[in-house]
Amino acid sequence: MKLFKYEELKSNINGLKFIPNLLEYDNNNDWIENVYMSNIVTNINEKHQKITKEFSEKNKLVLKALIDDLKAKNMFNVILEIGVNRSGEHSSTQFILNNKTKDTKYIGIDMQPGLIASIYSEQQNNYGLATDSSNYDQILKYINSLGVSKIDLFIIDGWHSVNQVVKDWKFTDILNLNGHVLMHDTNYHPGPYCVYEAIDENYYKKEKHLFSELYDWGVATATKIKNY
Repeated sequence: MKLFKYEELKSNINGLKFIPNLLEYDNNNDWIENVYMSNIVTNINEKHQKITKEFSEKNKLVLKALIDDLKAKNMFNVILEIGVNRSGEHSSTQFILNNKTKDTKYIGIDMQPGLIASIYSEQQNNYGLATDSSNYDQILKYINSLGVSKIDLFIIDGWHSVNQVVKDWKFTDILNLNGHVLMHDTNYHPGPYCVYEAIDENYYKKEKHLFSELYDWGVATATKIKNY
């Protein structure tokens, strides 16, 4: 049973076998209160109130496994994250910064300048751009200005609508072969949930984690196994 009812539209996006189109809600919605669980409509506000940490300790374990894999392959060189430092010390951002060296470039994208300022440090190789992640050409130009053409780890944790996550997915065009994508909020938010389902298994080995955890936002991973 699908958590959200959607149809599958023809895709022109690399790595997506279809474009999800919500049937009962707007594709620009970041949050939908009523979802389908156990074949019945369920209001998930109660679960929302009981999720105490946005990026949980179990989420961190999944991210740590990706980081360790990249380090073992000498591929932990460039990280791109959409959605920066929103839960402070409990964020994926801080976990990454605490697990990288100065040799690894971190690039954060967020619409709030204050959040970008909170992590920006050229000395530590931490960079960021305060802009809408829809601004693909602007962001790509900024990434290139840092001497970067490819990324190794891509984290999608921005605005969680279907339309926005599809746009964010386009940055996988610059993901290295054997690089990883981590999508947060795949348990209850429409964009990450639906776009995960659309990821093309011909190009990615994908896995959903913590989907049985009722009080966790959930994460999913996708490893690029074939270039576009």
